[in-house]
Amino acid sequence: MRDIRQAIVEDRYPQFVRNFIKMRFGKTVPQWIMDALKSVNIDLTVPDADGYFATTVEDDFQKHPNV
Repeated sequence: MRDIRQAIVEDRYPQFVRNFIKMRFGKTVPQWIMDALKSVNIDLTVPDADGYFATTVEDDFQKHPNV
């Protein structure tokens, strides 16, 4: 929780979220997460400074997370 707060204070919350999603899901992210993040201007389909971007997967969860 401290890391989230610090990211907000340092105005780097969108990148914090992108890093979390990258660690948890890799390149394929459930559609509902992509939609929710896009509604708050975090678009995972656009590559970030590190080149990370994601595509959608229809399943609500991944049977084999890409770690």
